[in-house]
Amino acid sequence: MLFVTYALLFYGIRAQILTLKPGKVRGFEYTTKSGGIAEVFLNIPYAAPPIGELRFEKPSPPTPWKEIRNGTGFGATCHPHAYQAAVQPAPNEDCLTLNIIRPKKEAPQNGFPILVWVHGGGYETDSASLYGYKGFADIYIPHDIIVVTIQYRLGVYGFFSTGDSRIPGNLGLFDMAAAFKVCCKSSLRLCICFVYFQFIYDNAENFGGDRSRITAWGLSAGGSAVGQLALSPITRGKIIEQFRMFMQDRERFTALWKFFRFT
Repeated sequence: MLFVTYALLFYGIRAQILTLKPGKVRGFEYTTKSGGIAEVFLNIPYAAPPIGELRFEKPSPPTPWKEIRNGTGFGATCHPHAYQAAVQPAPNEDCLTLNIIRPKKEAPQNGFPILVWVHGGGYETDSASLYGYKGFADIYIPHDIIVVTIQYRLGVYGFFSTGDSRIPGNLGLFDMAAAFKVCCKSSLRLCICFVYFQFIYDNAENFGGDRSRITAWGLSAGGSAVGQLALSPITRGKIIEQFRMFMQDRERFTALWKFFRFT
């Protein structure tokens, strides 16, 4: 404990505590290139570990925790497709986690807008940790946007199907959805959608977010997945007004597109 405290102070990072409905998470601060301060909370479970009887099942609510959870490092990556294993070390089935990067300042009355990032990888590989947190913080914190990055099951664990009701498949999409309600505008590899992601929606006020301005987007397979969720009758929604609200703030919308310079 003393070593951890010393390390945090040595690197100029102060521990922060975030209280969510399932429990508390300890994070840290990051100073952006523009001098702003971001509060970062990593490795937060948004669903129960999909292991044992929950393997090949749709995601279940996260198991509450009593102790303060360590959110200073990324969680395990999800198992990739077999031939991709060499480029994705130390995977684990217990991988349904998300990461929160928020401005360190008092939130407005309705909270900050929330941007949910879904990673790519052909539904077979990659993870939220691949994109880190610094790039997101450097680009979006100056515009008072909260960024949430998520992980989802990959390869056989996320997209295997028996072709019947036993294992209907697309579990990776259900991980992302977990009660999405979506309205979407898409273009090529980028898909921008407004969503009600259950865990994020339920906890938005706890981390200073505005639950009426939640946007999901992704690159490559991530963008494709969000587009599929926008078209699915399971997740289709009617919240076009949120898109208009976001578009009115040109500065924030421009910041969203700048992400591609980072990736």
